Amino acid sequence: MSAVSFPSSPRPSRSEVVAALAIAALALALRIPLLGRSLHGDEIWTVVDFIEAPSIWQTITRVVDFNNHHFYSLLARGAEAVMGQAEWVVRLPALLFGLLTVPAIWLGLRREFGPRIALLASLLVATASVHIAYSATARGYTGLVFFTWCASVLFLQLVREDGGPPRAALFAVTSALGIWTHLYAAVALAVQVGVLAILAALELRAGARPAALSRLRVAATGVGWAVLIAAVLYAPVLPKLLPTLLSASHGSPFQPLFPVAVLTELVGQRPINATGLFLATMALAGLASGLRMRWLYALYVALLFTVPIGAVWLARPAVMRTRFFLFLIPFLSLGLALAAEAAWRATGEKRREAAGLPLKAGAVAFVALAAWLWVSRPWSNVPTGGYREAVAALEAPPSRPGARVGACAIGWRPHLYAWYAKRSILVPGSVEEFESFVMSHDAVRCARSVGSVYLSAHQAIVALLESRCSPPERYFPILVYRCER
Repeated sequence: MSAVSFPSSPRPSRSEVVAALAIAALALALRIPLLGRSLHGDEIWTVVDFIEAPSIWQTITRVVDFNNHHFYSLLARGAEAVMGQAEWVVRLPALLFGLLTVPAIWLGLRREFGPRIALLASLLVATASVHIAYSATARGYTGLVFFTWCASVLFLQLVREDGGPPRAALFAVTSALGIWTHLYAAVALAVQVGVLAILAALELRAGARPAALSRLRVAATGVGWAVLIAAVLYAPVLPKLLPTLLSASHGSPFQPLFPVAVLTELVGQRPINATGLFLATMALAGLASGLRMRWLYALYVALLFTVPIGAVWLARPAVMRTRFFLFLIPFLSLGLALAAEAAWRATGEKRREAAGLPLKAGAVAFVALAAWLWVSRPWSNVPTGGYREAVAALEAPPSRPGARVGACAIGWRPHLYAWYAKRSILVPGSVEEFESFVMSHDAVRCARSVGSVYLSAHQAIVALLESRCSPPERYFPILVYRCER
């Protein structure tokens, strides 16, 4: 393995710092308006069952699939303790992680790729519709992106320029916090172990130079610390978590286009469509072109894309979500930035030829089209709420003065409606209980989530609501029935 080091890069100029601050301000402006919207299904489940669990211990030890992002839930619980109960409060850690990622990408790329590429990649993440959406969603996905990105930068620095125990310790803490935020951050650590094994084999084959082996030993120590810290953080939940993980294998049908679905969702297009394929192809082409002379970076990025997606694709776990690979967004943004630079450079090489002007115009149009497709719908991937609106419909004043109105909820986790409710909402356990409830009120309003899995009693209640009540009102994924006696 030949000696390698990061290229030198001058301190940021005033104009570069101003540009980075402007990009951060734009990122904030695109995310702030979304913080106060109604909570949606997975969010309100996280808030009620994990963030607002009866104790801190329960917040960090409850395990239900991958829905409890433990470190995020703990941070949001702290935010609520300080600032009170509100949608924007439980989303505040997601916003902060999302905003921190934008300058982290600039700082993490400028030494390797220069200020222009670093700023452009940072801008692309700031305007990425998927990243905007999860920056204003009370889940740990932007924490997954932030910690995985920072751990990746620190890892590459460790294997290329050492940095000693302090940098290894910082890497270990960053990596472990990412894993505690979302288990899929562990796949980046697994890839880093693979890269270390490859580098060690190459170095031993080349003669085992002391300086290179020293860097690899420090990096391996950092990986070991990360594993140890993550194990300590997850120790309280391992008895519950391990059975969940062991029972999850091969729970989903094989999806031939799953890798394509991952890439197109990360570039903001879901389901798979021509726009998503165009942007994803351009990003991958940019990575292939821009990293061909940076073999270590190329090795790491190639493994980070292929190993996790390929493993999940073949293993078919019961919980199989494309959003679990959100940590790849910074690298796709880098690919788009590199593709734009390559297109522009190609036009510069041809500008003295007769065909230079048409080629340059075509390249500009190509890049402009990609930029427009990327930024034209910044809020298109924001998950819709419905719970606040549905509860408002349940608690609206009666149509007849003095009428006794009862509210009920059925379907997927009906207890979640209570987060917005000012009065009790019945969750009937049987048809008989529902019938008794109807008879004790002049009018009944009942909410249910569309597409939910119901108890047999709730399925029977749906049939009664459909036959006795007026057509339901739709509040995003929730239907509200109004029944009068």
